Amino acid sequence: MRLAALALLLAGCSFLPDHDTTPIHVTIQTDRTQYTAQREPGTQRYGFTLVTRIENRNRHWVYLARCRPDDLHPIYGIELIEPADDGGAAYNTAWACAGHDHPIAIRPRGARTDTLHLVGPNAWSGGTPLGRLEGRFRLYYDVSRCRDEVGCPLPDSLRRSNAFDVQLTP
Repeated sequence: MRLAALALLLAGCSFLPDHDTTPIHVTIQTDRTQYTAQREPGTQRYGFTLVTRIENRNRHWVYLARCRPDDLHPIYGIELIEPADDGGAAYNTAWACAGHDHPIAIRPRGARTDTLHLVGPNAWSGGTPLGRLEGRFRLYYDVSRCRDEVGCPLPDSLRRSNAFDVQLTP
């Protein structure tokens, strides 16, 4: 009898999902919708400061990937929305990160604010800068519902901020 009960219990467990599939509600919002990038002193690069707030509006923890376990801000990307350019956003950086299991955790119904100084261009080809410095962009965070970041990323729509415009100082 005990073996039969154990067999039923184990069979029932095989139908449980590997990960929680409850809908997740996360928003990423920048402090402004328009920024002016200024020349960085002593360089041919432009930069501006963007403040972003990510809100975890549900009952689950969410996690932001970071490059090193002690980094204070998460890994981010800048997505060029328009105009189209094969080089993408000039404000993207190259991340050379080591694997670890120490993401930034945001508690249920919690929020986090980051201040990021975006600078570009960050890549050149034959002396020509790659990517757009002006246009419409979005910030992109690597947000996951799992601490180990494997197998449970959030949909792209929940990883992107609102759109914002950048122009250069005249």
